[in-house]
Amino acid sequence: MLSLLILSMIISLGMAIFKITGQNKRSNENTEALMFIQELESKKHDFKLISVNKTELKLYSKTEEKTYWLGQYKNMLRFTPGHMPVLSNVQYCHFKLNKGLIKIHLRVNQNSYQSEVYIGS
Repeated sequence: MLSLLILSMIISLGMAIFKITGQNKRSNENTEALMFIQELESKKHDFKLISVNKTELKLYSKTEEKTYWLGQYKNMLRFTPGHMPVLSNVQYCHFKLNKGLIKIHLRVNQNSYQSEVYIGS
């Protein structure tokens, strides 16, 4: 009887740890998605919007005087030229321009995110 009680407590503890780990992973994804949005709006790059299509943004960094493309590559969102990953475990990414705002739809680890970003043109 005591061994069943101990086994039950071990299983409950293991399930609680698994749940906490899952919540932390989701929290990290939220943080990464927020950081991605902040990076787009950052004065560090001072991006100017060149063009938008469903799968890619073309941006010009006024501070770096360089053109970048932002789009999905395999399972990540990245800036090119070069290889600058911004977000990993991306299953889906879609961009749309609507009344001066860029609507971004993402699916990361089966979780959906939507945001609107303003980048001047």
